[in-house]
Amino acid sequence: MKSKDVWLSLLGLTLTILIITILFFSKPNVVTYEVLKTETALASSTISATSTDTIKDNEPTLPKVLLDIAWCESRDNQSAIGYNYHTEIIVLEDGSTTTQKVVWSKDIGRFQINDYYHAETARKMGFDIYTVEGNTQYALVLYNNSGTKDWIASQPCWRDIEAWRAKQKSFY
Repeated sequence: MKSKDVWLSLLGLTLTILIITILFFSKPNVVTYEVLKTETALASSTISATSTDTIKDNEPTLPKVLLDIAWCESRDNQSAIGYNYHTEIIVLEDGSTTTQKVVWSKDIGRFQINDYYHAETARKMGFDIYTVEGNTQYALVLYNNSGTKDWIASQPCWRDIEAWRAKQKSFY
């Protein structure tokens, strides 16, 4: 075998190992939302970073990043609703046109779960995103499936949560 062939084989093998390693380690950590009710259940999961300062009674113990996301998205307020608009063109009686903002979806609760994209799926899974428990459990489903991808818009906040909390305190 020529030395060039040996080097190409080694390069191919190295790239294959590298790709497999990346794929294996890039999978998001999984938290079981059905069983997760106690600190003990969380300790047996693959996630070790938790915070108990905002956990309420009868609520799953959440990974710290989800607690930070809840604070950034809604200040951990289940009553929070974010409205998403699109613009429609309205033709008036005289033939002229105007535009009108129309609500096309809402972001619901402490995790700001979008009702247009997620309400039906959550309902089929037995979760009501309009309740604290259902919103939290469905947030764990999203986290298990996609990591933090669904909350990427608020990442500047939850990535450096302490700076954001300090910034908020300075305004009041």
